[in-house]
Amino acid sequence: MAVWQQFAHELPWLNGSHRALLEIAVNVRTRLIAGQDVGVQALNLLRQCLGQMGATPADATKVNVPNGDEEDPEDALFSRPN
Repeated sequence: MAVWQQFAHELPWLNGSHRALLEIAVNVRTRLIAGQDVGVQALNLLRQCLGQMGATPADATKVNVPNGDEEDPEDALFSRPN
């Protein structure tokens, strides 16, 4: 499974605003998985990206993941007519 797909599975709340952070995180995680030496700076950068995306235990408590059963009130305002 591609690293970006792993992130998409692990963090289903990600959206377009997370793109730059996700690109950085995917780059560093890919290097880690490949067994490359990434260094402390890259690991700290990965940790910061994960925190900003709500992917750490402490930051995950701040993420509001919508329940799939609930309707988004904005859908009525922004959905396309059939």
